[in-house]
Parts: sequence; C-alpha cells; structure tokens
Amino acid sequence: MKHLEFSTLVVVGALVTCTSLLTGCSSTTQGDGESLFSVSQLLGTNNEARVAPDTADNFDVFGEANPDRVRWSDLGPGRLGTTLQSRFNGKGNSTHAEKVFREAQALYDQALASWNAGERNDEVAGLFRQAASKFEIAAANWRGSALEQDALFLQGESSFFADDYVLANRAYEILLSKFSSTPQLDLVEARRLEIALFWLSLERQGAGIKIADSSRPYMGLGKAARRILHRIRLDDPTGKLADDATLALGNAFFEAGLFSDAADAYEDLRRTFPGSSHQFHAHLFELKSRLAAYRGPNYDGTDLEKAEELMKTLIRQFPTEVEEEREFLAGEGDRIRELLAERDWTLGQYYEGRGENRAAIFYYAKINESYDDTTLASQATERVAALGGLPDVPAQKVEWLADMFPLKERNKPLLNSDAPILR
Repeated sequence: MKHLEFSTLVVVGALVTCTSLLTGCSSTTQGDGESLFSVSQLLGTNNEARVAPDTADNFDVFGEANPDRVRWSDLGPGRLGTTLQSRFNGKGNSTHAEKVFREAQALYDQALASWNAGERNDEVAGLFRQAASKFEIAAANWRGSALEQDALFLQGESSFFADDYVLANRAYEILLSKFSSTPQLDLVEARRLEIALFWLSLERQGAGIKIADSSRPYMGLGKAARRILHRIRLDDPTGKLADDATLALGNAFFEAGLFSDAADAYEDLRRTFPGSSHQFHAHLFELKSRLAAYRGPNYDGTDLEKAEELMKTLIRQFPTEVEEEREFLAGEGDRIRELLAERDWTLGQYYEGRGENRAAIFYYAKINESYDDTTLASQATERVAALGGLPDVPAQKVEWLADMFPLKERNKPLLNSDAPILR
C-alpha cells in the first residue's frame, strides 16, 4: 500500500470523497490529546467570560454529526490502507474479522501491559495505533455482531491511549450509535468527557490552528468539545456523568461568551438534575448568564425576569453557600431592580411621547410602587404629577376623517337575545 503511485492515490481519494458525498456525508477536521482531567475540574470556570462572542459559531445544540463519514484525514498516508480495507470490504467476512480481531487483541494487550508498566513512548503509541487500525477493520468485516461491538470499543480505547483523541471519540460515537446499551457505556462517556475537557483547556490557553498534532482537531477546539458534551447528555441522559457534562457545557458556553446558550444549559441542569451537587453553581451562573444575555429595555425582558427569580431562589435555597457570594449578589440584586425600573421607565416615556398619558402614568406609578429604592423613583414621581391634569389620550386631530371609519362594537354578542333559536 505504501508503494501506490501518486495518480492512484488521487483516484482513490476522489472515489472515497464521492462516496461520502453521495451518502450525505461531509468532510471535517481530524486530530487527537492526552488524558489529564478529572470531573473535579469541571468547576474551574472564571466568573467572567474571557472570550468575546463568536458570531461564526453555528453550533447546533440539537445537531448530530455523522461519526462514520469519510474525512480527508482518512485518505492520508497513515490512514489510507485502513480506510480502504474497512470501507470497501464488500459484504464482509466473519472469518477474516475474527482473525484480524485476534491480531488486534494481541497488539492491544502488549501495548497496554507496557503502558501500565509506565512505558509511555512512541513505540507503545505505535502498537496502540496498529491495534486500533485492526480493530476498525475487524468491526467493518462483521457488522451487527458482538465482535463489532467489542472491536469498536477497543478501537476507541487503543486510539485513546495513543492520544489520537479525535479517532477515539469517533470510534466511541459509532459504538454508541450502533450499540447504545453497551455495557461499557459509563467508561466510554468518561473517556469522552476527558477528551472534551482537554480540548477546552487548550482553547482556554489560546491554542490556535495546528495541523500536525494528533491529540486535537487542528481548528474548532471549542465547538468540537461542546458537541461532545452535548452528545454525552443525549446519549446517556440518566448516566452518572450527565449532570457533569451539562455543567461543563454551560461553563464552555459561558467562557465563549455565548451567554444565552450557557443560561439554557444551566437551566437544564437545574431542572433535569435536582439532586445534583452542581445545583448552586448552576443557579449562580445561570443568573450571571441571564444578566449578560440581557440586551436592554428595548428588547425582550425574559432573561431579566428569570434573573430576578434566580436571585430569590439562591437566597432561599442556599443560605450557606450565598455567604461567600453575598457582596456580588447584593450588587446584582440592586442592578436587577434598576434594570426592571428602567424597563417601566422606558415604557412610560414611550406612552408619554405618544400623548397616551394614562398608560404613561401607570408605568411611572409602577416604579414608585415596586422599585421605590431605585434612582428612577423620584423622576417617576415627578412625571406622575406632571401628567396628572392632562388628557388620558391625545385628541383626535382629524375627527371628520375618523368618523368615516367608526370603531367596531366591542363584545357584540354572536346572537341577539331576542332572536329565535333554530332547532
């Protein structure tokens, strides 16, 4: 396979690419990392987002990429042979699958023994990569079998220990798409969580495009990580790590400046996992996200209203935890009241400008009643006094024209009470 002529490689590449297009697939990035993280690191997010919102980030929170699609990296020198044997194997061969699986198992056991003995070098990684390729070929030769299930899992494990994280996650996703009730589900999701956290840490460190690093995608680290976290929640919604993945997803959105998405993730955590140990963090950071997502008095106020409710819930349900955040919450509480008063003030100004004084007085009076401790309260009082003697609504400027188009009668009954009822 190494001696294929360049022209042959071009033809094969075109064939595989066309096949992927015909089956509705698309090319994406490839890369792979190192197992460094534990669940305890999920709470390591900053209180403020360091990254400005990425308008190009079109992460579809309900989307699902096809993990079994052919990628450009599958046509590279290190992957082409495996791609050809696994993609163009006809109907497969169970006998061949068993043979290749045994060869892969021997390589994997040898590499794992060295890895457990502390040998973490290129030679051991090479053995894992050889095993991963053979497991992939074995799985492709006996689809739908127990052997395929085992081969996919061990393919993922081999790539994971070789630090080929994209290939590892890819194998795990194919495994879960075909065998969702695999007994290895908890371990698979733990591996994927570590992969996502690793990629997020690289993005946090400002890692840019890097093509030759097999431990990561060469670009789009944050989006790839957030997709894994989202898939963990969907693939195993009642699993041990579902709430951890949801928290990590919220944190990832928050750090990326995607505050609306962050707020939704934290809200999902609050409502879906009421017994989670992350409840206080979810409440607190949903509050921060809602306030950050609020766009001002001329836009929808749902985020602000939810932030007010979250403030009340935090104080009521977490009296001990809020002590450490007392100064922050006190300041944000005052800010929320000011923003709510501002919304009513803006509405009052709008109606006053239209001459609809009765409506304007209603909103100004509401500020006095509900937000009398805000900076706008005294101004609202002055406007109520100033508008008190004015007409409730503006005078009709072209009365003769308005009379030509009389208003419809309101609350007109559908049937006259005196009309006979047909039976």
